[in-house]
Amino acid sequence: MKAGIGIIVLVFLVVSSISAQQQRYTLTFGQNTIDISCSNQAPEGFYKDVTFTSSIPIRIFFQKNDKTVMDIAGNSVVYNYKRNEQAEYVADVTVDGKSYWSTRCIFFVTANIDKSTVSFNGQMIDINGIVYFPQTGTTFSISRLL
Repeated sequence: MKAGIGIIVLVFLVVSSISAQQQRYTLTFGQNTIDISCSNQAPEGFYKDVTFTSSIPIRIFFQKNDKTVMDIAGNSVVYNYKRNEQAEYVADVTVDGKSYWSTRCIFFVTANIDKSTVSFNGQMIDINGIVYFPQTGTTFSISRLL
């Protein structure tokens, strides 16, 4: 009986630890939404795995390993940081299913909306110009289209 309780406690701790590392955010504006999932936080403070799923285009601006600068938009943006052979962080970026490997630098991720307010996990935020969302542990912002 005690072994069974110990296993249940161990499973609870593992599941709690995994969920504590995962952050989820939802932005709602009019009929549109942006869902953000962040997990696997690095000791440096940023999230290694970030997923944006959106009903509007999300723009990501980044530099590939070969120094090519990419400016791409899509409804699904995913990036996963890992360490390369030189122990530097690089990101694999996927936009709407197309992959870009070993990205050196993600300059920003953004979306443009035509509403004056956005709900961020239920909290209403006024959009006057650009609003940054540092809670996501990423360089994500929203700009209001005028």
